[in-house]
Amino acid sequence: MLIILLAATCVVAVALQDILPGQAWYHTGVYALAIIALCIVMAWRLNKYRPRDRAFNALVLICAAAVLVALAGVASGLLGPDTQTFSGAPGANVAVSEPAGTLRFPFYEDPRGGGQSVQFIGAHGEPIAIARRRYTSAYVIWSEPHPVALLSASDAAGHRLTITQPTNASFLSPVLLFTQTAKIGGRILPVDSFSLPAAQRVVKAVLFPASTLAQIQNRAVTRPAILLAVENERGKLLPGAIRLVPSGGRVTVAGVTIGAVIVDYPRVTIAAAPSLPILALGIAGFLTGLAWYGGLKVRFA
Repeated sequence: MLIILLAATCVVAVALQDILPGQAWYHTGVYALAIIALCIVMAWRLNKYRPRDRAFNALVLICAAAVLVALAGVASGLLGPDTQTFSGAPGANVAVSEPAGTLRFPFYEDPRGGGQSVQFIGAHGEPIAIARRRYTSAYVIWSEPHPVALLSASDAAGHRLTITQPTNASFLSPVLLFTQTAKIGGRILPVDSFSLPAAQRVVKAVLFPASTLAQIQNRAVTRPAILLAVENERGKLLPGAIRLVPSGGRVTVAGVTIGAVIVDYPRVTIAAAPSLPILALGIAGFLTGLAWYGGLKVRFA
């Protein structure tokens, strides 16, 4: 029956926001209009029935459940914030406005230590571990691994140099998060930068995954690498100061020795989605109405 098909389509279209969260097209007017159009056609078809029809009440329940789900989906798509991804250095606290709270990134002396996850601390102060997909209020939060670089630097005498990141929130962190990308050689690659104040050096870094290096070098590559470009304090590239550093390696360039280890570290994505309790209530209502309608068909067959 067309009403049931329309209702089912509406429920599935909204449930996708919870099943496959974070898609940009959920926030488009076309998506909202499509759901509204389904509800309008469904109501028009229901209007052809009369209360005395034996299937009328079951169909009303099916339509009401679908409309409840549709309202939650449209509100989430049009009023909910766009999907956001948050990166933080080990031990960093990152404020989040929607939903209101703080992301607490695990504090490792070495992110390779593993075994910990990002925590979300909401308005009630109870931490939620984001080791997997979690639902809170009308949002979906999940964590995924992201490559970062652990840096070390020393001068010609072997003295350790302080690494700063003037353009990043974690100013003194020796961990490059690669939150930005740039098109280099026809490829979109993660980029970042850091400074060595004592040596008056600014270093631009480009992350090359192992798969990308294998394509460029036309050979098997098992380790990612960072392309370093060292500049002086005036932003001028120094002679011979572009070097490729494989993960775990060290290079001496422009009077400083730089080491880098590339590892995975969690980053968090937050997406708006229909409230899970409302969605569950709507789906339960739809299935109840569907069972009721099926029972009537069997009874009066």
